[in-house]
Amino acid sequence: MEENESATARQGGSWEEVARARRERLAAAIPPEWVLSSDLLGRLDTCTDVRHAPAEAGFLSPRELALTDIDDAARLCRMLAERECSAVELVMAFCKRAAIAHQLLNCCLDLFFDEALKRARVLDDELERTGRPVGVLHGLPISLKDQFNVVGHDTTLGYVGRDSQPADHNSTLVEGLLAQGAVLYVKTSLPQSIMKPETVNHLIGRTTHPADRRLSPGGSSGGEGALLAFHGSPLGVGTDIGGSIRIPSALCGLYGLRPTHGRVPYFRAENTMDGQESVHSVCGPMGRSLESIELFMRANSLAQPWLHDPKVVPLPWDDAKVGATAKAEQLVFGVIWTDGEATPHPPITRALRETVAKLRAAGHEVIDWDASSHREAFELGCKFWTMDGGKDFEENVRASGEPRIDGVYVGRPEDELSVYQLMQLNRRRYEWAGRYLARWNASAQRTACGRPIDVILSPVLALVGAPHESLHHVGYTIPWNLLDFPALTVPIATVEPHGRDAAAPLDYIAAEGRAPHGESDVANQALWQARGGVEGFGGLPVVVQVVGRRFEEERVVGAARAIQRALLSAVEE
Repeated sequence: MEENESATARQGGSWEEVARARRERLAAAIPPEWVLSSDLLGRLDTCTDVRHAPAEAGFLSPRELALTDIDDAARLCRMLAERECSAVELVMAFCKRAAIAHQLLNCCLDLFFDEALKRARVLDDELERTGRPVGVLHGLPISLKDQFNVVGHDTTLGYVGRDSQPADHNSTLVEGLLAQGAVLYVKTSLPQSIMKPETVNHLIGRTTHPADRRLSPGGSSGGEGALLAFHGSPLGVGTDIGGSIRIPSALCGLYGLRPTHGRVPYFRAENTMDGQESVHSVCGPMGRSLESIELFMRANSLAQPWLHDPKVVPLPWDDAKVGATAKAEQLVFGVIWTDGEATPHPPITRALRETVAKLRAAGHEVIDWDASSHREAFELGCKFWTMDGGKDFEENVRASGEPRIDGVYVGRPEDELSVYQLMQLNRRRYEWAGRYLARWNASAQRTACGRPIDVILSPVLALVGAPHESLHHVGYTIPWNLLDFPALTVPIATVEPHGRDAAAPLDYIAAEGRAPHGESDVANQALWQARGGVEGFGGLPVVVQVVGRRFEEERVVGAARAIQRALLSAVEE
């Protein structure tokens, strides 16, 4: 009934009416007993940090709070397989927490709790009957960015015109997750068109950060980032064409993997500028532990997506490679301190220096890595993402008449490229990538061990927190998309205004005795100063990314383990 009414509004009403109906359906999908009381909402109204809300909501039991506070999705799967908890119990707990997250952070575009609980009961019955779990994800709730088709549910890409058009098929990735026993229960928000590092659309509005609602959780997988950081999901799936997994992962303190194209299936998912083949969007996992990322990649491999997606390479996940890299006595890291466009905020530089020192103390070799060629990658990427002249965007907004949201990075008529111009642009990207590989190989001449670098360690962003609409420089993420290199975010520290970051200067550029690199450098420092420097970012996560060559996801994950071990050893000492 409600879906039919919304479809009528979509066909004959204004875009505002369609969006309003969407928000009403979302509100109605939350059981009355899970609706936050007016008293609690009143107390939270002046709170910027709302992460304590689940404990105060009154409808999560201590057991449910404890389950949802477990960061390791692999541990939850072991508990399910060993019957330490049931699928119904776990799914119920995360549904409740996701309901709270959406009411406070506006992070979900679809909620289907009843379907999830029904599937959880089936999985519990199957485990009881056979004594065997259904796949490695048996009973685990998994959240999905609203690009993946799930039968009976819309896939909006943040467009009002895609409302009330339920899919009649599942994405290949969704089929694989279900085959491994996952339970799907929410689809998370993303910006109109996907092409914006901020999560805002006309359907439901803006998504906020659980640690500070004045801040953005990033984009375009910002709904995933906010939900995961709020512990409303144990494991999520996002997409990344220029940093869309890594940006929200960095801002929300998460592990997030941008894999090589062809490692995780994208088939039968929806995308902006679908058919653009120059720089591929890829999908990958986001979670609160490194083990969660490995669990997803293992489950993806077991689903054998290469049998269903013609672009996936038949390359099974290799735990032995992860272990061998993690246990290597000496790895070689290249470290990027700055891209020469926007200097990282002082806590990022401080944490990166400490991490490098600890890696060296653990026996690893670290050399500086020049990122000056990344500017060319950024310029190329911008041309690729606008080469259709905005035709794909205009077709989607024409369906509803909704206006363009400021800052969405889509083309305009003057950006359109001819076939020949695109061919030349592809050639430039190919040559640039070839030069980068040659430089990677030549790094063997600069290392004491005579081997080229294994991975690169780099900032993800130049800032530690992003007030809404302030995130513009994405030069630390885009190059790896053009190279199609796997990149994994790794939390390494938090901002310590009364500890190790206490002496961070307001004018950190002048403190380095130099002039700003350019507009991005000036804007980034101005943002730091506007919030009072380190005091304005206290407690926020500091996250770096580990980058490897194509199809070296296992080496990247293993290097992240080596970083964790070096940091832990330093703490223990």
